[in-house]
Amino acid sequence: MKLKTGSDRFGERLTYLKRTVFKYVNSTLLWLSILNFTVIIFDFGFDHSQPVKNALEFFYSASLVTGFICLSLRLLLLPRLSEGRAARFAEYAVFGFQIVVIISRFVLRGWLADNAPYVRSLFFIYLLFIIVFFIELSKVSLSFYRIKFSPALLYVGSFLVLMAFGTGLLLLPKATVNGISYIDAFFTATSAVCVTGLIVVDTATHFTTTGKLIILLLIQIGGLGVMTLTSFLGFFFQGAYSYQNQIFIKDFINEDKIGQIFRTLFKIIFITLGIEAVGALFIYLTLDPRVFADSIDRVQFAVFHSVSAFCNAGFSTLTDGLYDPLFRENYSFQLVIALLIILGGIGFPVIFNYYQYYKSYLGRKRRKILHLKGDTDVVALNVNTRLILITTFVLLVLGTALFYISEQGNVLADRSLYGQFVTSFFGSVSPRTAGFNTFDMTALSTPTILFYLLFMWIGASPGSTEAVSRRQLSPLAFSTPSALPDQRTGWNFSGGKSPVNRSGGLLP
Repeated sequence: MKLKTGSDRFGERLTYLKRTVFKYVNSTLLWLSILNFTVIIFDFGFDHSQPVKNALEFFYSASLVTGFICLSLRLLLLPRLSEGRAARFAEYAVFGFQIVVIISRFVLRGWLADNAPYVRSLFFIYLLFIIVFFIELSKVSLSFYRIKFSPALLYVGSFLVLMAFGTGLLLLPKATVNGISYIDAFFTATSAVCVTGLIVVDTATHFTTTGKLIILLLIQIGGLGVMTLTSFLGFFFQGAYSYQNQIFIKDFINEDKIGQIFRTLFKIIFITLGIEAVGALFIYLTLDPRVFADSIDRVQFAVFHSVSAFCNAGFSTLTDGLYDPLFRENYSFQLVIALLIILGGIGFPVIFNYYQYYKSYLGRKRRKILHLKGDTDVVALNVNTRLILITTFVLLVLGTALFYISEQGNVLADRSLYGQFVTSFFGSVSPRTAGFNTFDMTALSTPTILFYLLFMWIGASPGSTEAVSRRQLSPLAFSTPSALPDQRTGWNFSGGKSPVNRSGGLLP
């Protein structure tokens, strides 16, 4: 047995000291980020006297310095005590942003006040504190997977927490114009988180810009899923994750391959934000500048409706919704909203499958044209994708035709031929998931209301769950008995359900 030398013992003690310091630094950053986030809510939500404003300014300065010290210590220990290049890069990026904020606040404060006052505004401090808060909270969220709760229970619990938190935010004095009752705040927060679009107060006139921002964030987090967002950030900034973490999260994102979980989480976040950004750009381009006070107001309108449409939330900052006199005949705007609703409603698995399919197809074409050796993996559209796309197409065509026929002499009477088509198409898209309206809902005929009820029952496609959705179930309900699972052996212990044969393939 080899005896330890003095240098070996010193090295062990130094490693232990580093790990202890690293642990306490992480704990300090976590509680500091929670405190910062709480103070930001207090600052945002209430009107303050000058002494309180001065105290808040001092707190932000002290918190910046404290956070800088803690993050510097963690970066000194991170390369040796943590794994993952992405995590280290993210830490350095946040650290660099923190240095920029500190320099702008302490070193260049006077110069910026005269030449670029917007740079030293509290917005960048808010942004830094919120980023650090979500990073630290997401790292802690991975520890929830060690708790012996079922994934479904934890998923539901995360939404309940978000609803309660959103209710509290909407009750802040600066979130509304004239205040709001507890039940109305809870209903609005629940509707935003669950992306239903039902409202009990007018979003346009009842909520301030701060209140609308809160609703937008609730829609975005609710549309993505609380666990999806926090798991991605936790995996990314943790740098490493356990097998138990991966097993726990795979049910949330409909991913069968454990090794692909982080990549799937990244794709969900990237595709969501990317489509919403492109959608906001197209909405911005379709808007009449004369309708808005300035470009910032126009951008806010575009972003809000892009997020609301892709998440199928149905919230609008217009009192009459898209039936507002200034927008009811803006058919380009309505088509962009309809396309966002469709993309958000077909589900991420379909988007992923199409991405892989065309990536494989273009790869084969490239090799054939350039006469390259080697084979490219062939990816086919699975049965789930084909069923959802075919059903979606049939519902869109059928719904557009039914709306056009039943409302020809009613809500379509005063519109042009192109306007009638766009309104009929939008009337076919919206009722299944979103709830936007470009016409007077109270004027609809009885046949239209009946097929609206059917479309609302069918709903959207599955996104991040493995359950068979109503849209998948609707064609299966009319299938032959041989296409349905055997009632005696329909369940198994590995997947919960036996597959269903349909169109020459299997539905999971």
